[in-house]
Amino acid sequence: PLERAAEAWQAALRSCQQCRERRGEAAQAHTAALRRLALAEADSGRQAQTLAALQAEWEAWLAGQCLPPKLTAAAALDLFPLIEQAQQQLERKRKAVRRCETLAAERDAFERGVFAKLGETEDGDAVIALKDWKEASDHAAEREHARKRMEEERDRLTEELSLISPGIGRAKARIEQLLQDAGASDEEQFRHRVRIQEERLRLEADKRQAEALLDAAIGPGRLERLGAELEGRSRDERLADMQTLRGKLEETKREADERRERRGRLHAELEQLEGNGGQGDAVQRLAEQTARFAEQANRWSTLAVCASLFKKARDVYERERQPGVLQRASEHFAQMTGGRYSRIIAPLGEKRLAAVTPTGDHLDSSLLSRGTAEQLYLSMRLALAEEYASKAPLPLIMDDILVNFDRERLIRACTVLGQVATQHQIVLFTCHPHIVEAIGQTVPGCGSVRLEETNV
Repeated sequence: PLERAAEAWQAALRSCQQCRERRGEAAQAHTAALRRLALAEADSGRQAQTLAALQAEWEAWLAGQCLPPKLTAAAALDLFPLIEQAQQQLERKRKAVRRCETLAAERDAFERGVFAKLGETEDGDAVIALKDWKEASDHAAEREHARKRMEEERDRLTEELSLISPGIGRAKARIEQLLQDAGASDEEQFRHRVRIQEERLRLEADKRQAEALLDAAIGPGRLERLGAELEGRSRDERLADMQTLRGKLEETKREADERRERRGRLHAELEQLEGNGGQGDAVQRLAEQTARFAEQANRWSTLAVCASLFKKARDVYERERQPGVLQRASEHFAQMTGGRYSRIIAPLGEKRLAAVTPTGDHLDSSLLSRGTAEQLYLSMRLALAEEYASKAPLPLIMDDILVNFDRERLIRACTVLGQVATQHQIVLFTCHPHIVEAIGQTVPGCGSVRLEETNV
């Protein structure tokens, strides 16, 4: 127990010592706090003096700025942006006023310049004077532009006139030649003769159509025989023949009347026979067959006439209306073939060529021999070149196109080439000496150039 008491006393002694240490520390802290308080009070006094000085300075500044003396700093901060905006508005106003003054001065100077150049108007408005001047200037510019355009048109027409003057001269010469050929003294008489010629052509067409109808009606070939018989007889004999024919016509009419009467009687007898039995059905079938045969006969005659007319019209078209290319090609082809074929045609509505013999027979190009077919195609080529020469004559270049011709065909083809060579330059390449010899014989004056192998 004594040890516990000693330990408790030691603990209490240590606790007392600690309390004394804490009290000393608290006293030191109190002393330091008093010192800081004194310093703070002294600093607060200085701050109050400074605040009073600043307040006085603030109030003096507000008075200098003509602001309310009770205005706070916070309110001043809100007021400053408005003041800056007002100052900016005032500055813009001053600039606008200065700009207006400048523009007014420029306007006055402009009006003085306008009046000095254009003269003053009655109302003294420079804008009206300027508008009047602008309209007058625009009118003057339009007139100048129109003048230049007319001058350009005059120059163009002058140039066109200079270009077409030779053509006009040739046209006038051609007109004079046509008038002379037609035996007309002026254009009116020429047109009158043209109308007569057109009427003649129309009558000839009507004549050909009538002849076709007569051929279809009386048979082919009989019309020529009748025409030959009539040409060999005099007018009196023709009148006598006409009277005879009229008599025969009257007799034929009487016979027709008699036959109609006989037909009526037969028809009556037939009706009587029909009442006797089954013969009526056979008679009915015979009548139907007869009517059908008559209808078919009428249709055949119509189709025969139409076919004959179509054939004649097609032959006339293929003979007289073929293009210039085919006409030239026909001349060359007839000369190359020695007259075995008279012309080349392109059948109406078909894309092929055919050779026509002097007797009128047509032979398709696919059925010709190789030599004759090449003669046909060479004739077409030469005709096309001659047709195009009216626009721009060009040389013809050929490469061994005569190699498949025999001696007779070769000579005729070279003769045609010589004729074409008078209007076109022809360059013919060949490696066959007999072709060179044939051309030299048939085309006098032709040039020959031998190409060596080293030059090729």
